[in-house]
Amino acid sequence: GIEQIGGVLRRCPLRDLNLQHCLIGFDEVAILCHDLPCATSLTRLDMSHNYVACESSGMLARAISGCTRLTHLDLHKNSIGCDGISALSLALQQSTALTILDLHSNRARSSSHHPRPP
Repeated sequence: GIEQIGGVLRRCPLRDLNLQHCLIGFDEVAILCHDLPCATSLTRLDMSHNYVACESSGMLARAISGCTRLTHLDLHKNSIGCDGISALSLALQQSTALTILDLHSNRARSSSHHPRPP
């Protein structure tokens, strides 16, 4: 699960992490954010097609602000909404390396949790 990915982030000089379609929601983002600042060589993070919502996108933004080499962040097809997009844009203003931020097809809602489909 996601806990094992945290261990990989701490030990390996990973450059590309693809987590699309992994059913990642609030709890998984919280676990991932604990170890993401250790991924200093990470250049590309794809978390598209998941259940990342407003509150978890704020946690994610704070965590990746320490990933100084991150150039590509893909969060399309989540449930981030307007508040989450604002949190991401504020936190990522300090990121000088980020050149691609994909947020298309997110729901324009401001609530922090969205139910997963059955």
